[in-house]
Amino acid sequence: MPLPWTDLLTNGEQLGRYFTTPPILDGAVLGSLHLDRDGPTLTLRFRLAGLPDRPDEAWVAAGCDGFEFQVRFLDVADVRVVGWPFGASVSVEVSRREPAHLRRIAVSAVGGDGQVLAFTSNASLTVGHLAATRSRDDTFWHVGRVDQIRLGDSLPDTTDHAYWGRL
Repeated sequence: MPLPWTDLLTNGEQLGRYFTTPPILDGAVLGSLHLDRDGPTLTLRFRLAGLPDRPDEAWVAAGCDGFEFQVRFLDVADVRVVGWPFGASVSVEVSRREPAHLRRIAVSAVGGDGQVLAFTSNASLTVGHLAATRSRDDTFWHVGRVDQIRLGDSLPDTTDHAYWGRL
C-alpha cells in the first residue's frame, strides 16, 4: 500500500515552511543519486515544476519557476537501477515492508521509458538542501544559510562530498 513519503520525514518542518500541502513526487524530475557506503545512505535530488504555494517573495520577484530538494534514505539495501532515470520525470512510490517492527520501506522511481530506481531503506527520512530554481539560466536560490554562502547561485561539483553527502 502506498505511503505518503512526507509522513516519514524527521524534519518535515523544512518543507512545511513553504508548502501548506506536502509536495507529491509523482512527476518530479529525479536530478541525482548519491550512494554512500557510510550507513549506507542514498540521497536523491528532486526538482518540482513550479514553486511551493508559500514561496519566498524574493523567488517570485526573481522569476523562479521550480523548487529542488534532497531526500536522504538510511540503511539502504537492494538497490537496483535499470536504464537511466535521472533528468527525467518519475513516478515515485513508497510502501511499508513487513515485518512492521523493522521500520523498513520499499521505494521505487519509474521513468516513462521503463527506467527504474528501486531500493529498500529505513523508514526514517531527512530532507535538505532546499532551493528555488530559475530554469532559463539554471540559477539557484538556496534556502540554507550555509548553502547560500558556499554556493551562491549554483550547485557544487558532483565530487563535493560536503554538499552531496550531507544534508
